[in-house]
Amino acid sequence: MLAADIISAASAAGADSGNHPGCQHLCHLRPGTPFWRRYALPPNCARQKPPRKPRLNKEKKRISELDTIIKKLYESFAVGRITGERFDSLLAEYEAEQKALTASVSEMETQMSAFAEDTDRAKQFLELAKKYTDFSELTTPMINEFVEKIIVHAPGKD
Repeated sequence: MLAADIISAASAAGADSGNHPGCQHLCHLRPGTPFWRRYALPPNCARQKPPRKPRLNKEKKRISELDTIIKKLYESFAVGRITGERFDSLLAEYEAEQKALTASVSEMETQMSAFAEDTDRAKQFLELAKKYTDFSELTTPMINEFVEKIIVHAPGKD
């Protein structure tokens, strides 16, 4: 079985062609198919984009800036430059912004981690497929490399 045969077999298992013709990746599989779940999308494919790192850095910087602003706000309140009402109002706004940014940063970091993991899985599969591009006989070691696990369920009661 050639690597092209593997890709065509994967495509037959749930291809979604036409979105970007000429792409030879497994990204054309519909979500939910076994191939898609195992190998996800390959790197540098038009369908999968990692979270933007500049945005992540910008939000982290803003969180740091908000810490500084809150400290200065507290100092202004302590020396009597602003009223207690104004202090409470500004503090609530800054803390709400900081909380939203912290949640956003956490989500982006999780997405970046998942993207890196998916990219690694896709690279591993493609390297494995390239390793066995031309063979005449399917051997046990080959099967062991391609099949991660086999799950057997008890028959359902009808």
